Amino acid sequence: MRRKKRTKKEKRARRRHYQETHDQNRIYRVWDLAKLLTVHEMTIWKWAQKGLLPPPTKFGPGVTAWRASDIEAWQAAKAKEAQPQEVAEASA
Repeated sequence: MRRKKRTKKEKRARRRHYQETHDQNRIYRVWDLAKLLTVHEMTIWKWAQKGLLPPPTKFGPGVTAWRASDIEAWQAAKAKEAQPQEVAEASA
């Protein structure tokens, strides 16, 4: 028995559903994180070594990644740190 062929709209809906349900398990490899933060990959490794980034998770030999939830929390904390400085500079 042949399976019914999916339309483009159905395929998009399935892809969107998959992305939404798997967002909490998303990870960033070094090149993904570098692209997200618009820095070079070597900068990511230097920041990780200095403790400026959340610690990466080792998934196996040669497979190191950062959990998206950790990176999002780190970005939110950095945004909060930067905000009071901007307000202080504007009022001076």
